[in-house]
Amino acid sequence: MNRSVMCRRATRASLGTVLGVALALAAPAVSAAKPKTHKLNVTAVFDRRPGVAPSASFTATGTIAGSPFGHGAIVRQVKAAGNVLSVRLTLFGESGSVSGTATDRRTFNPNGSVTFTVTSGRILRGAGAYRGATGKFTGSGSEPNLSASVTERLHGTVKY
Repeated sequence: MNRSVMCRRATRASLGTVLGVALALAAPAVSAAKPKTHKLNVTAVFDRRPGVAPSASFTATGTIAGSPFGHGAIVRQVKAAGNVLSVRLTLFGESGSVSGTATDRRTFNPNGSVTFTVTSGRILRGAGAYRGATGKFTGSGSEPNLSASVTERLHGTVKY
């Protein structure tokens, strides 16, 4: 093969490479899907637990149901300081999990029941289908008596 044939082939190969790179750069960038906002409307029912001292730490476990996570479980690490509960929580849904924090304020009623107001709820991260989740929520709850389960209803938004 002579030298001029080899040079033409090399030039064609180089032009093909340059053209391919130019087309790739000109093509619109493929971006990751933007997170979508979902309504958070979850009911959590916590297993009965022994009475909790005004200043104590404990773990509360239970079940969840509602959107967008479906049926699942919840685990809360709670630090009580008087009537204020600082909570770290993880909700395990049908397609993954989310974790975050919240503050619960409890009110002891004369009839022996306890009511809860959930404030400053934040979802900080997620896994599985909820990867990268963030959000905010509030809620309310009750414990009819010391031998009953605690039920809380959480409302807000979550993006993932």
